[in-house]
Amino acid sequence: MNKKNLIITSALSLVVLFMLSAASAQTSITVNNPIFEAQPVPVAGNLITTPNGPTGWTGFRTGSGGNFDIGVGNASGPDFTTPLTAPGSGTNYLWINDFNGNGTEITGVYQDVGALLADTSYTLTVAIGQRAGAAPNGQSSWSPGIITLLNGTDNTGTVLATATGIPTTPNTWEDFTASFITGATVSSDLTIELSVVDAPAIQADFSNVELTATAVPEPTTCALLGGGFISLMAIRRRKSA
Repeated sequence: MNKKNLIITSALSLVVLFMLSAASAQTSITVNNPIFEAQPVPVAGNLITTPNGPTGWTGFRTGSGGNFDIGVGNASGPDFTTPLTAPGSGTNYLWINDFNGNGTEITGVYQDVGALLADTSYTLTVAIGQRAGAAPNGQSSWSPGIITLLNGTDNTGTVLATATGIPTTPNTWEDFTASFITGATVSSDLTIELSVVDAPAIQADFSNVELTATAVPEPTTCALLGGGFISLMAIRRRKSA
């Protein structure tokens, strides 16, 4: 293989690698009030009620039965003496109470984060906590939290991905993740939702909401790049023979 072809092959190989690397770069999507600091909760352990949802979020309730509340608490008080990890750093958290229903009704908050992008991998990561102390009404633990990615502008959108969880140990927090990869054709917006199902639910707690997006190369693009690279390598072999 002569020097000219070697240079061309090397240059195109670098272009392929660069394009694939750029396509897989991860970016953060802005979430309003992700650690629920927009509400003043100055006293450790203090709770405030925000029935319509904290700043930047919209509260919702499906169904009419049961009792429910939405609010913000301070995670360095008696309910949570174990500090949150960054970015929350032991400050505020969202609490959602929902109980005495029929086991199918949902209470939560949602936030529209903008247009859904094609060929993109989305990852929603949220810290879910289990309050210190025994759960009431004879339950073995406080309520699992539910995190959801929706295609739409509110909580009625199409579910793309969801995850449910709660730490096994009281007075601790654990990150849970929901992920989804879009196709070549998309429409409407992406909405994130934090929620809890009633009966025998008591309380779910959330903080440190993070959403990332990673562009995924289209299969045809990968095939073209790969095919071109294979062809160049074949030319190199013939020249070397």
